Amino acid sequence: MSSTDVSALIPRFKRAAIDAYMRTSPSGWEINGDSYEIDSSSAHYTVTRPGPDGEGGGDWSSDNFIADIFVGGGKDEEFGAAFDSIRSRIDEAIAPWLHLPDPGTIEGEVASAVAVTRKLSGAAAASEGAQVGAGLIAGNIALVMENSDAMSGAAIAAFKSRFVSQLGPVIGGLHGLSVVLGAALAAEQKLWESARENVRQIVQAGVDASEELAASGATEGYEIALKVAGWAAQGAKLFVPGAGAVFEVVGLGIQVVQGSSEQDPEKETITGADAAAVLSTFEEALRALNEGIAHEETLLDENLSNNLTAVQSQQSSYDLSAPLVQDDPASSSDVIIIEPSLVIEISSTYLPTISAELSGSATALLSASMSCVARDGALGIGASGPSGAWGALRTLLYDLLRNLAWDVTTGAQNLDLVLQDMQSNEQRVVDEMAQFLARFDAGNPVDPWR
Repeated sequence: MSSTDVSALIPRFKRAAIDAYMRTSPSGWEINGDSYEIDSSSAHYTVTRPGPDGEGGGDWSSDNFIADIFVGGGKDEEFGAAFDSIRSRIDEAIAPWLHLPDPGTIEGEVASAVAVTRKLSGAAAASEGAQVGAGLIAGNIALVMENSDAMSGAAIAAFKSRFVSQLGPVIGGLHGLSVVLGAALAAEQKLWESARENVRQIVQAGVDASEELAASGATEGYEIALKVAGWAAQGAKLFVPGAGAVFEVVGLGIQVVQGSSEQDPEKETITGADAAAVLSTFEEALRALNEGIAHEETLLDENLSNNLTAVQSQQSSYDLSAPLVQDDPASSSDVIIIEPSLVIEISSTYLPTISAELSGSATALLSASMSCVARDGALGIGASGPSGAWGALRTLLYDLLRNLAWDVTTGAQNLDLVLQDMQSNEQRVVDEMAQFLARFDAGNPVDPWR
Protein backbone atom coordinates (compact mmCIF):
# COMPACT_ATOMS: atom_id res chain seq x y z
CA MET A 1 0.00 0.00 0.00
CA SER A 2 1.26 3.44 -0.86
CA SER A 3 0.15 6.72 0.67
CA THR A 4 -1.47 7.37 -2.71
CA ASP A 5 -3.80 4.39 -2.19
CA VAL A 6 -5.15 5.80 1.08
CA SER A 7 -5.22 9.39 -0.18
CA ALA A 8 -7.37 8.27 -3.09
CA LEU A 9 -9.95 6.85 -0.66
CA ILE A 10 -10.26 9.96 1.50
CA PRO A 11 -12.49 12.04 -0.83
CA ARG A 12 -14.83 9.08 -1.20
CA PHE A 13 -14.81 8.56 2.57
CA LYS A 14 -15.70 12.21 3.25
CA ARG A 15 -18.60 12.16 0.81
CA ALA A 16 -19.86 8.81 2.13
CA ALA A 17 -19.63 10.00 5.74
CA ILE A 18 -21.60 13.15 4.94
CA ASP A 19 -24.13 11.05 3.02
CA ALA A 20 -24.49 8.82 6.09
CA TYR A 21 -24.84 11.86 8.35
CA MET A 22 -27.72 13.20 6.26
CA ARG A 23 -29.38 9.81 5.82
CA THR A 24 -29.32 8.94 9.55
CA SER A 25 -30.26 12.41 10.81
CA PRO A 26 -33.71 12.81 12.37
CA SER A 27 -34.95 14.36 9.13
CA GLY A 28 -33.84 11.34 7.11
CA TRP A 29 -32.63 13.15 4.00
CA GLU A 30 -32.74 11.20 0.75
CA ILE A 31 -29.84 11.29 -1.69
CA ASN A 32 -30.88 12.44 -5.14
CA GLY A 33 -27.95 12.97 -7.48
CA ASP A 34 -26.02 16.01 -6.33
CA SER A 35 -28.38 16.93 -3.52
CA TYR A 36 -30.17 15.76 -0.40
CA GLU A 37 -33.94 16.20 -0.37
CA ILE A 38 -36.90 15.93 2.00
CA ASP A 39 -40.54 16.88 1.71
CA SER A 40 -42.91 18.24 4.29
CA SER A 41 -46.61 18.96 4.06
CA SER A 42 -45.89 22.49 2.96
CA ALA A 43 -42.54 22.51 1.18
CA HIS A 44 -39.72 20.68 -0.56
CA TYR A 45 -36.24 21.15 0.91
CA THR A 46 -32.86 20.62 -0.73
CA VAL A 47 -29.23 20.66 0.49
CA THR A 48 -26.41 20.44 -2.02
CA ARG A 49 -24.24 17.35 -1.78
CA PRO A 50 -20.41 17.39 -1.72
CA GLY A 51 -18.73 16.60 -5.01
CA PRO A 52 -16.77 13.40 -5.75
CA ASP A 53 -13.75 15.08 -4.11
CA GLY A 54 -15.68 15.23 -0.83
CA GLU A 55 -15.59 19.02 -0.78
CA GLY A 56 -18.35 21.62 -0.98
CA GLY A 57 -22.06 21.09 -0.44
CA GLY A 58 -24.24 22.31 2.39
CA ASP A 59 -26.26 24.98 0.55
CA TRP A 60 -29.84 24.80 1.79
CA SER A 61 -32.87 25.84 -0.27
CA SER A 62 -36.65 25.47 -0.26
CA ASP A 63 -39.46 25.94 -2.72
CA ASN A 64 -41.24 27.78 0.12
CA PHE A 65 -40.35 31.38 -0.75
CA ILE A 66 -40.93 32.74 2.76
CA ALA A 67 -38.84 30.01 4.44
CA ASP A 68 -36.05 30.52 1.94
CA ILE A 69 -35.88 34.24 2.69
CA PHE A 70 -35.97 34.06 6.48
CA VAL A 71 -33.98 30.89 7.33
CA GLY A 72 -31.96 30.06 4.20
CA GLY A 73 -28.73 31.80 5.26
CA GLY A 74 -28.71 30.24 8.69
CA LYS A 75 -29.32 26.79 7.26
CA ASP A 76 -26.39 27.20 4.86
CA GLU A 77 -24.11 27.89 7.81
CA GLU A 78 -25.56 25.00 9.81
CA PHE A 79 -25.06 22.37 7.12
CA GLY A 80 -21.77 23.82 5.94
CA ALA A 81 -20.37 23.65 9.47
CA ALA A 82 -21.63 20.10 9.94
CA PHE A 83 -20.02 18.97 6.68
CA ASP A 84 -16.74 20.72 7.51
CA SER A 85 -16.69 19.08 10.93
CA ILE A 86 -16.95 15.61 9.38
CA ARG A 87 -14.24 16.38 6.84
CA SER A 88 -11.93 17.78 9.52
CA ARG A 89 -12.48 14.77 11.74
CA ILE A 90 -11.42 12.42 8.95
CA ASP A 91 -8.43 14.60 7.99
CA GLU A 92 -7.17 14.80 11.57
CA ALA A 93 -7.47 11.06 12.10
CA ILE A 94 -5.74 10.03 8.88
CA ALA A 95 -3.11 12.79 8.60
CA PRO A 96 -0.32 10.97 10.56
CA TRP A 97 -0.82 7.85 8.44
CA LEU A 98 -0.42 9.36 4.98
CA HIS A 99 3.39 9.16 4.85
CA LEU A 100 4.51 5.91 6.41
CA PRO A 101 7.94 4.24 6.18
CA ASP A 102 8.38 2.39 2.88
CA PRO A 103 8.98 -1.37 3.42
CA GLY A 104 10.85 -1.49 0.10
CA THR A 105 13.34 1.11 1.31
CA ILE A 106 13.77 -0.70 4.63
CA GLU A 107 14.39 -3.93 2.72
CA GLY A 108 17.42 -2.31 1.10
CA GLU A 109 18.81 -1.50 4.54
CA VAL A 110 18.20 -5.10 5.63
CA ALA A 111 20.26 -6.26 2.63
CA SER A 112 23.14 -4.02 3.73
CA ALA A 113 23.00 -5.50 7.22
CA VAL A 114 22.94 -9.04 5.81
CA ALA A 115 26.17 -8.33 3.92
CA VAL A 116 27.91 -7.41 7.18
CA THR A 117 26.59 -10.43 9.07
CA ARG A 118 27.72 -12.82 6.33
CA LYS A 119 31.25 -11.40 6.38
CA LEU A 120 31.50 -11.98 10.13
CA SER A 121 29.89 -15.42 10.30
CA GLY A 122 31.78 -18.59 11.19
CA ALA A 123 34.78 -16.94 12.83
CA ALA A 124 34.21 -18.38 16.31
CA ALA A 125 33.93 -21.92 14.97
CA ALA A 126 37.09 -21.46 12.94
CA SER A 127 39.11 -20.52 16.03
CA GLU A 128 37.93 -23.73 17.65
CA GLY A 129 39.03 -25.80 14.65
CA ALA A 130 35.49 -26.54 13.54
CA GLN A 131 34.34 -26.81 9.96
CA VAL A 132 33.60 -23.41 8.44
CA GLY A 133 31.89 -22.12 5.35
CA ALA A 134 33.28 -20.07 2.52
CA GLY A 135 33.50 -16.74 4.33
CA LEU A 136 36.87 -15.04 3.94
CA ILE A 137 37.30 -14.25 7.63
CA ALA A 138 36.39 -17.72 8.87
CA GLY A 139 38.38 -19.41 6.14
CA ASN A 140 41.50 -17.37 6.82
CA ILE A 141 41.28 -17.94 10.58
CA ALA A 142 41.18 -21.67 9.82
CA LEU A 143 44.31 -21.30 7.66
CA VAL A 144 46.09 -19.37 10.43
CA MET A 145 45.23 -22.18 12.84
CA GLU A 146 46.44 -24.81 10.39
CA ASN A 147 49.79 -23.12 9.87
CA SER A 148 50.21 -22.41 13.57
CA ASP A 149 49.54 -26.05 14.46
CA ALA A 150 52.43 -27.09 12.22
CA MET A 151 54.90 -25.10 14.34
CA SER A 152 55.96 -24.97 17.97
CA GLY A 153 57.85 -22.84 20.42
CA ALA A 154 57.03 -20.29 23.07
CA ALA A 155 56.44 -17.47 20.59
CA ILE A 156 54.12 -19.56 18.42
CA ALA A 157 52.28 -20.89 21.48
CA ALA A 158 51.80 -17.35 22.77
CA PHE A 159 50.59 -16.22 19.35
CA LYS A 160 47.98 -18.99 19.29
CA SER A 161 46.75 -18.64 22.86
CA ARG A 162 46.85 -14.87 23.17
CA PHE A 163 45.82 -13.91 19.67
CA VAL A 164 44.37 -16.53 17.33
CA SER A 165 42.23 -18.28 19.96
CA GLN A 166 40.73 -14.93 20.95
CA LEU A 167 40.22 -13.63 17.45
CA GLY A 168 37.33 -15.92 16.50
CA PRO A 169 35.28 -15.39 19.67
CA VAL A 170 35.73 -11.60 19.46
CA ILE A 171 34.54 -11.59 15.85
CA GLY A 172 31.72 -13.95 16.91
CA GLY A 173 30.57 -11.33 19.41
CA LEU A 174 30.60 -8.67 16.72
CA HIS A 175 28.63 -11.04 14.49
CA GLY A 176 26.02 -11.24 17.26
CA LEU A 177 25.71 -7.47 17.38
CA SER A 178 25.22 -7.41 13.61
CA VAL A 179 22.38 -9.93 14.00
CA VAL A 180 20.70 -7.70 16.59
CA LEU A 181 20.92 -4.70 14.26
CA GLY A 182 19.66 -6.66 11.27
CA ALA A 183 16.83 -8.25 13.23
CA ALA A 184 15.57 -4.81 14.29
CA LEU A 185 15.56 -3.62 10.68
CA ALA A 186 13.77 -6.77 9.50
CA ALA A 187 11.14 -6.36 12.23
CA GLU A 188 10.55 -2.72 11.26
CA GLN A 189 10.13 -3.73 7.62
CA LYS A 190 7.35 -6.22 8.37
CA LEU A 191 5.83 -3.97 11.02
CA TRP A 192 5.28 -1.12 8.56
CA GLU A 193 4.30 -3.44 5.73
CA SER A 194 1.49 -4.74 7.95
CA ALA A 195 0.62 -1.28 9.27
CA ARG A 196 0.25 0.16 5.78
CA GLU A 197 -2.11 -2.63 4.78
CA ASN A 198 -4.13 -2.22 7.99
CA VAL A 199 -4.50 1.52 7.40
CA ARG A 200 -5.84 0.87 3.92
CA GLN A 201 -8.29 -1.73 5.31
CA ILE A 202 -9.48 0.62 8.06
CA VAL A 203 -10.13 3.49 5.65
CA GLN A 204 -11.83 1.16 3.17
CA ALA A 205 -14.03 -0.18 5.99
CA GLY A 206 -14.95 3.38 6.94
CA VAL A 207 -15.98 4.05 3.34
CA ASP A 208 -17.99 0.84 3.05
CA ALA A 209 -19.79 1.24 6.38
CA SER A 210 -20.66 4.87 5.60
CA GLU A 211 -21.95 3.99 2.14
CA GLU A 212 -24.12 1.24 3.61
CA LEU A 213 -25.55 3.67 6.16
CA ALA A 214 -26.26 6.19 3.42
CA ALA A 215 -27.98 3.59 1.27
CA SER A 216 -30.08 1.76 3.85
CA GLY A 217 -29.72 3.50 7.20
CA ALA A 218 -27.83 0.55 8.71
CA THR A 219 -24.54 -1.34 8.40
CA GLU A 220 -23.44 -4.79 9.52
CA GLY A 221 -19.93 -3.48 10.16
CA TYR A 222 -16.50 -4.50 8.92
CA GLU A 223 -13.99 -6.38 11.06
CA ILE A 224 -10.27 -5.63 10.69
CA ALA A 225 -7.54 -7.93 12.05
CA LEU A 226 -4.61 -5.77 13.17
CA LYS A 227 -1.47 -7.61 12.12
CA VAL A 228 1.34 -5.63 13.75
CA ALA A 229 1.74 -7.74 16.89
CA GLY A 230 4.67 -10.14 17.13
CA TRP A 231 6.99 -8.70 14.51
CA ALA A 232 9.62 -7.62 17.06
CA ALA A 233 9.99 -11.24 18.21
CA GLN A 234 10.18 -12.47 14.62
CA GLY A 235 12.91 -10.06 13.58
CA ALA A 236 15.86 -12.46 14.03
CA LYS A 237 14.15 -15.28 12.14
CA LEU A 238 13.27 -12.89 9.34
CA PHE A 239 16.86 -11.65 9.20
CA VAL A 240 18.45 -15.11 9.38
CA PRO A 241 15.80 -17.37 7.77
CA GLY A 242 15.62 -20.87 9.12
CA ALA A 243 18.28 -20.62 11.81
CA GLY A 244 16.98 -17.44 13.43
CA ALA A 245 19.05 -15.90 16.21
CA VAL A 246 22.05 -18.23 16.26
CA PHE A 247 24.76 -16.48 18.23
CA GLU A 248 28.24 -17.90 17.68
CA VAL A 249 29.43 -16.89 21.15
CA VAL A 250 27.18 -17.41 24.17
CA GLY A 251 27.40 -15.77 27.55
CA LEU A 252 27.93 -12.24 26.28
CA GLY A 253 24.45 -11.03 27.15
CA ILE A 254 23.53 -10.43 23.50
CA GLN A 255 19.85 -11.08 22.94
CA VAL A 256 17.17 -10.52 20.36
CA VAL A 257 13.59 -9.69 21.32
CA GLN A 258 12.02 -12.62 23.11
CA GLY A 259 8.36 -13.55 23.12
CA SER A 260 5.80 -15.38 21.08
CA SER A 261 5.63 -14.53 17.41
CA GLU A 262 2.41 -16.54 17.12
CA GLN A 263 -0.15 -14.08 18.44
CA ASP A 264 -3.83 -13.82 17.66
CA PRO A 265 -4.36 -10.47 15.97
CA GLU A 266 -6.38 -7.84 17.76
CA LYS A 267 -9.62 -7.13 15.92
CA GLU A 268 -11.42 -3.85 15.43
CA THR A 269 -14.87 -3.40 13.88
CA ILE A 270 -15.89 -0.34 11.90
CA THR A 271 -19.63 0.03 12.52
CA GLY A 272 -22.29 2.24 14.05
CA ALA A 273 -25.89 3.37 13.94
CA ASP A 274 -25.00 6.76 12.48
CA ALA A 275 -22.15 8.64 10.87
CA ALA A 276 -20.69 9.81 14.18
CA ALA A 277 -20.55 6.24 15.50
CA VAL A 278 -18.79 4.99 12.37
CA LEU A 279 -16.22 7.78 12.65
CA SER A 280 -15.65 6.89 16.30
CA THR A 281 -14.91 3.24 15.50
CA PHE A 282 -12.69 4.39 12.61
CA GLU A 283 -10.69 6.58 14.98
CA GLU A 284 -10.55 3.81 17.59
CA ALA A 285 -9.18 1.32 15.04
CA LEU A 286 -6.36 3.70 14.10
CA ARG A 287 -5.63 4.32 17.77
CA ALA A 288 -5.43 0.58 18.47
CA LEU A 289 -3.17 0.11 15.45
CA ASN A 290 -0.86 2.81 16.73
CA GLU A 291 -0.74 1.25 20.18
CA GLY A 292 0.27 -2.05 18.62
CA ILE A 293 3.07 -0.38 16.65
CA ALA A 294 4.28 1.47 19.74
CA HIS A 295 4.36 -1.79 21.72
CA GLU A 296 6.52 -3.52 19.09
CA GLU A 297 8.87 -0.56 18.75
CA THR A 298 9.24 -0.31 22.52
CA LEU A 299 10.41 -3.93 22.55
CA LEU A 300 12.92 -3.20 19.78
CA ASP A 301 14.17 -0.01 21.41
CA GLU A 302 14.66 -1.66 24.80
CA ASN A 303 16.43 -4.63 23.21
CA LEU A 304 18.87 -2.39 21.32
CA SER A 305 19.58 -0.35 24.45
CA ASN A 306 20.08 -3.47 26.58
CA ASN A 307 22.55 -4.90 24.07
CA LEU A 308 24.46 -1.62 24.01
CA THR A 309 24.72 -1.77 27.80
CA ALA A 310 25.81 -5.42 27.67
CA VAL A 311 28.66 -4.59 25.30
CA GLN A 312 29.81 -1.62 27.34
CA SER A 313 29.87 -3.72 30.50
CA GLN A 314 31.97 -6.48 28.89
CA GLN A 315 34.50 -4.51 26.88
CA SER A 316 37.17 -7.21 26.94
CA SER A 317 34.82 -9.67 25.21
CA TYR A 318 34.65 -7.44 22.16
CA ASP A 319 38.23 -6.22 22.04
CA LEU A 320 41.35 -8.22 21.16
CA SER A 321 43.59 -6.75 23.84
CA ALA A 322 46.21 -9.52 23.75
CA PRO A 323 49.68 -9.04 25.24
CA LEU A 324 52.55 -8.51 22.85
CA VAL A 325 54.11 -11.72 21.48
CA GLN A 326 57.92 -11.72 21.69
CA ASP A 327 60.61 -14.29 21.16
CA ASP A 328 62.54 -15.11 24.30
CA PRO A 329 66.13 -15.94 23.27
CA ALA A 330 67.00 -16.61 26.93
CA SER A 331 64.78 -19.69 26.98
CA SER A 332 67.23 -22.48 26.12
CA SER A 333 64.72 -25.23 26.95
CA ASP A 334 62.21 -24.10 24.31
CA VAL A 335 61.87 -26.61 21.48
CA ILE A 336 61.28 -24.48 18.41
CA ILE A 337 59.86 -25.63 15.10
CA ILE A 338 59.47 -22.64 12.82
CA GLU A 339 58.59 -22.78 9.15
CA PRO A 340 59.28 -19.30 7.79
CA SER A 341 57.06 -19.85 4.76
CA LEU A 342 54.10 -20.68 7.02
CA VAL A 343 54.72 -17.61 9.19
CA ILE A 344 54.93 -15.42 6.09
CA GLU A 345 51.63 -16.84 4.83
CA ILE A 346 50.04 -15.90 8.15
CA SER A 347 51.54 -12.41 8.44
CA SER A 348 51.45 -11.43 4.77
CA THR A 349 48.27 -13.12 3.49
CA TYR A 350 45.85 -14.54 6.04
CA LEU A 351 45.89 -11.85 8.71
CA PRO A 352 45.89 -8.95 6.20
CA THR A 353 42.89 -10.56 4.50
CA ILE A 354 41.05 -10.79 7.82
CA SER A 355 41.91 -7.18 8.61
CA ALA A 356 40.70 -6.03 5.20
CA GLU A 357 37.43 -7.93 5.64
CA LEU A 358 36.89 -6.36 9.05
CA SER A 359 37.54 -2.90 7.61
CA GLY A 360 35.23 -3.71 4.72
CA SER A 361 32.55 -4.85 7.16
CA ALA A 362 32.85 -1.53 8.99
CA THR A 363 32.48 0.37 5.72
CA ALA A 364 29.51 -1.79 4.67
CA LEU A 365 27.89 -1.18 8.04
CA LEU A 366 27.90 2.56 7.37
CA SER A 367 25.68 1.98 4.34
CA ALA A 368 22.97 0.51 6.60
CA SER A 369 20.70 2.99 8.31
CA MET A 370 17.41 3.14 10.19
CA SER A 371 16.57 6.67 9.09
CA CYS A 372 14.18 4.99 6.65
CA VAL A 373 11.65 4.42 9.47
CA ALA A 374 10.97 8.16 9.89
CA ARG A 375 7.29 9.01 10.16
CA ASP A 376 4.87 11.43 11.82
CA GLY A 377 5.83 11.93 15.45
CA ALA A 378 2.39 10.80 16.63
CA LEU A 379 3.03 7.25 15.43
CA GLY A 380 4.79 4.42 17.21
CA ILE A 381 7.36 5.60 19.75
CA GLY A 382 8.01 8.84 17.91
CA ALA A 383 9.18 10.35 14.65
CA SER A 384 12.36 8.27 14.41
CA GLY A 385 11.14 5.06 16.07
CA PRO A 386 13.96 2.99 17.60
CA SER A 387 16.57 4.49 15.26
CA GLY A 388 18.32 6.39 18.08
CA ALA A 389 19.24 3.23 20.00
CA TRP A 390 19.89 1.41 16.71
CA GLY A 391 22.28 4.13 15.58
CA ALA A 392 24.19 4.10 18.87
CA LEU A 393 24.73 0.33 18.64
CA ARG A 394 25.69 0.58 14.98
CA THR A 395 28.29 3.27 15.77
CA LEU A 396 29.80 1.12 18.50
CA LEU A 397 29.93 -1.93 16.21
CA TYR A 398 31.57 0.21 13.51
CA ASP A 399 34.23 1.38 15.97
CA LEU A 400 34.81 -2.15 17.26
CA LEU A 401 35.29 -3.47 13.73
CA ARG A 402 37.84 -0.77 12.92
CA ASN A 403 39.52 -1.36 16.26
CA LEU A 404 39.79 -5.10 15.60
CA ALA A 405 41.10 -4.52 12.07
CA TRP A 406 43.92 -2.45 13.57
CA ASP A 407 44.62 -5.18 16.14
CA VAL A 408 44.84 -7.84 13.42
CA THR A 409 47.18 -5.71 11.32
CA THR A 410 49.29 -5.11 14.39
CA GLY A 411 49.31 -8.84 15.13
CA ALA A 412 50.59 -9.56 11.63
CA GLN A 413 53.38 -7.00 12.04
CA ASN A 414 54.23 -8.46 15.45
CA LEU A 415 54.51 -11.99 14.08
CA ASP A 416 56.60 -10.87 11.12
CA LEU A 417 59.07 -9.05 13.38
CA VAL A 418 59.29 -12.03 15.74
CA LEU A 419 60.26 -14.21 12.76
CA GLN A 420 62.88 -11.72 11.64
CA ASP A 421 64.17 -11.49 15.20
CA MET A 422 64.61 -15.25 15.27
CA GLN A 423 66.44 -15.25 11.97
CA SER A 424 68.70 -12.28 12.47
CA ASN A 425 70.21 -9.95 15.02
CA GLU A 426 70.75 -7.18 12.50
CA GLN A 427 70.40 -3.66 13.80
CA ARG A 428 67.63 -2.98 11.26
CA VAL A 429 65.42 -5.63 12.86
CA VAL A 430 66.23 -4.32 16.32
CA ASP A 431 65.26 -0.79 15.22
CA GLU A 432 62.01 -1.98 13.60
CA MET A 433 61.09 -3.91 16.74
CA ALA A 434 61.72 -0.80 18.85
CA GLN A 435 59.48 1.24 16.55
CA PHE A 436 56.80 -1.43 16.72
CA LEU A 437 56.98 -1.52 20.52
CA ALA A 438 56.54 2.26 20.59
CA ARG A 439 53.42 2.01 18.40
CA PHE A 440 52.08 -0.84 20.48
CA ASP A 441 52.61 1.08 23.71
CA ALA A 442 50.82 4.10 22.22
CA GLY A 443 47.72 1.95 21.79
CA ASN A 444 45.09 1.53 19.12
CA PRO A 445 44.18 4.95 17.67
CA VAL A 446 40.62 3.75 16.88
CA ASP A 447 39.96 2.04 20.22
CA PRO A 448 36.32 2.93 21.13
CA TRP A 449 37.03 2.48 24.84
CA ARG A 450 39.75 5.13 25.02
